Amino acid sequence: TCQQRLLRRLEAMLAKGPLDAAAIVLDYRDVDATYDRLKARGLNREPRSNTVYILLGGAHGFDGHDDRDNTFFEAVVQRFANRLGRNKVARVNLCEEPEDVAKFTA
Repeated sequence: TCQQRLLRRLEAMLAKGPLDAAAIVLDYRDVDATYDRLKARGLNREPRSNTVYILLGGAHGFDGHDDRDNTFFEAVVQRFANRLGRNKVARVNLCEEPEDVAKFTA
């Protein structure tokens, strides 16, 4: 399928990238922290990664259908976790409070 082809290309891209990279997944559902909290935790600390991947779905999610079943989105995130390690992949919400959820659509 097209999604499987995209996942293989993602794996190939990650295989060529640095192992000390990190990834920030911009999500609005299952998050580790808000962006502001992530910034605060990193205040006055030296960066540990020179490369940071930012994962942001399009107007209709990663799968083009608002990620209704989340399967493809989770497969993309899992590729980053497999390559970089779970501790190098942070799920971040751009909003401070859960009730301020932002979803960008066309």
